[in-house]
Amino acid sequence: ATQLTLIAKWDISYISFLTGIFGLFIVWWTQTETKIDPKRVFLISLSFFWIAGTLLFGLYALRTAREEIKKDASQNQKEVIDTLVLRINKNFDERSATLTSFAGNEEIKESVKNSDQEAAIAIAKDIYEKLDNTERVLIYDKDGIAVGVYPRNSLAQGTNFSSRDYYQQTLKTYKGYVSPVFENILGTATIIHTEPIFEENNFIGMMGVALDLNRLALLYQVDGTIEYNLRAVDDKGTIVFDSDFTKIGLSESQFAFSQPRFLSSQFETIEIEQEAFTPRWSVSLETPVARLVAKLSSMHIILSLLLIVNAIFSIAAAIAAGARRKLEDVPQIVPASVLSNPRFV
Repeated sequence: ATQLTLIAKWDISYISFLTGIFGLFIVWWTQTETKIDPKRVFLISLSFFWIAGTLLFGLYALRTAREEIKKDASQNQKEVIDTLVLRINKNFDERSATLTSFAGNEEIKESVKNSDQEAAIAIAKDIYEKLDNTERVLIYDKDGIAVGVYPRNSLAQGTNFSSRDYYQQTLKTYKGYVSPVFENILGTATIIHTEPIFEENNFIGMMGVALDLNRLALLYQVDGTIEYNLRAVDDKGTIVFDSDFTKIGLSESQFAFSQPRFLSSQFETIEIEQEAFTPRWSVSLETPVARLVAKLSSMHIILSLLLIVNAIFSIAAAIAAGARRKLEDVPQIVPASVLSNPRFV
């Protein structure tokens, strides 16, 4: 019954307590010769009503304390996720502003039009040094060929990326684009933030900033009095960052599972979700309820012991008050005249 209170099975816990106490009373009753005065049976009944009432009150107090903790945690989560999503959007907006300023630079336009690799690499290096959490900067011409890559990489330099979705989306919308997670030519999961380059309103190329997902995960970790499981998922259902770094770059569906209904309270969680509009991520914070109410465990045990002791004393008092006393236990009053005559003694 105590264990059931820990996992918030209040109705089953209540029935278990009552059944256990009544069962112990029946076992004791069958093993003793104590007889109850029929006129005082109501005292035993009253003791069980008292026990049922105190059990109900005690479990209600625990449930109220648990719900209050959950309410405070939900409010805390709302504040934390609001701050986190604001930080994510601000981070991408600032990166977009930096890329836009470089896109208007005449030097980058000339390097793209002339396929000047060294000039493009130098500009890519300048962008790389101005941005945080960047894995690689690429500058593409209008055909999608990488004319400048920094840090230098022979596999990426000169490669045609026009078939990539992020290139097609940038070309189609003429706007900066944040890609879903994809596998780059080195075989690692990444995302890329692009910005088109125009000359006289004509598309002549674009810039792309590949972001290190592990660095993003570190950047967007949250601090607080409550320990959270943090996750961001892109619009394709792929995990961009997670408190568990081993899940980064994997499909969220791989970690979806359901618990049997009778174990649902044991695995109960508080979860809040919000969208980061700039990168189109679904950001969620989750914490197990068991972790939050762990400090109530000792209270559960103490209260359970008090309820059991209360039940024992209540039943014992009722039995003592209602038991039929044996005749020999009743004091006999002998007249003094009888005591003075030895024959009647």
